[in-house]
Amino acid sequence: MGFYNRTELWDRLDNNQLDLAVLYMPDHNSTVKNMKKYMAKQIYPEEVIFLTHDPENEFNKTTQHKWAAYPKNYYLLQIVRRFYASKFPNNELNTTVTFTAPYQLIKFAEQTDCNTYVSKSFYKAHKAEITLSPVKTKSETNFESCFIYRKNKSEIPRLVNFLKEWDKFIEEKDYDSVFITLDKMDKIGLDGVQKELEENGYAKESVEKYLQIFKEITNDVEGVRWCKEKLAGYLPEEAAQSLEMIITSVESAKEAEFKMSFDPTLVRGMSYYTGTIFEISMDEFGGSVGGGGRYDEMIGKFTGQDTPAVGFSIGFERIVMLLLERGYKIPTTKVKKAYLLEKKLPQEKILEVLEAAKTERAAGKQIMLLNMKKNKKFQKEQLQQQGYEEIVEVFNR
Repeated sequence: MGFYNRTELWDRLDNNQLDLAVLYMPDHNSTVKNMKKYMAKQIYPEEVIFLTHDPENEFNKTTQHKWAAYPKNYYLLQIVRRFYASKFPNNELNTTVTFTAPYQLIKFAEQTDCNTYVSKSFYKAHKAEITLSPVKTKSETNFESCFIYRKNKSEIPRLVNFLKEWDKFIEEKDYDSVFITLDKMDKIGLDGVQKELEENGYAKESVEKYLQIFKEITNDVEGVRWCKEKLAGYLPEEAAQSLEMIITSVESAKEAEFKMSFDPTLVRGMSYYTGTIFEISMDEFGGSVGGGGRYDEMIGKFTGQDTPAVGFSIGFERIVMLLLERGYKIPTTKVKKAYLLEKKLPQEKILEVLEAAKTERAAGKQIMLLNMKKNKKFQKEQLQQQGYEEIVEVFNR
């Protein structure tokens, strides 16, 4: 691993001294003679972010100022010259000092009266630590930071694994930022979400395209089906099918009057969720009274083996208060009956069982539905110890 200028990187890639390099693309460097030999994988869509001490400054005013800049042969300076040269006196930045690393540029600019500039990816990653303010510009400097590697190395296991892990990392990192903003939808509205996403550095066109989705999605099972169709290739098909199954099953089995609502903007604060999340709300109460979701990897952090699980928490005091207001009374003891369901039952069979359970609950029985375990005998013994008098096995037959 090392740091090299662009010419050195291409030479080392060409001579098999490097497996992988990080470069800004497209590359206008004359040393690139044959890009057909190489693969380029986007890391991040980039822009130049200009930073100043005065958040009220307009870009045209900042150009007259002194600058901490990259050296002449660095790509970001070339980009600035290509897109913004006409904005600066004599088509050149009034450069006081040059540094090769963005953190050096920012540190120097913060301690002096100089302005500076960095890539959008660096600014987003370190935004909380930077005291300088970004300046809006009318021009767009669209380029990309990319991984570059020779095509004949695309099957090297360590390279393949690295790129897969990077995809996972960058997606999760970016998702967190977007989801934090999206979770504010009910408070600041669609316009507020759009404004915040753009302030966080996302391109206006991308934000508008993204938020258009939420204008078209309905809050029922048809909304899930819409997502499955329109987001094919992005939303895993099994995720949409699973969510549709959950909504359909709950609607079929419910015994109380409540409404299932598909909310694509719902975000839970915990990062350990791996699947469906949910919240419970009541008209009489402003916020949620319960919530939870699927977390298949949580138990594995302690045991070393991932275990499928669903959990939830409730606002106990809120629920008790609402129940007492409604005159709720503790029910008497009921006959207990359990259904053991064979894995991978078709939806029709599950709905059939849910309908039977619903009828039996209405008749006063306490019904439990469970996935059938490999050690069925032990599972039955446990249920009997818990007072279940009748145990029914359900198979795909």
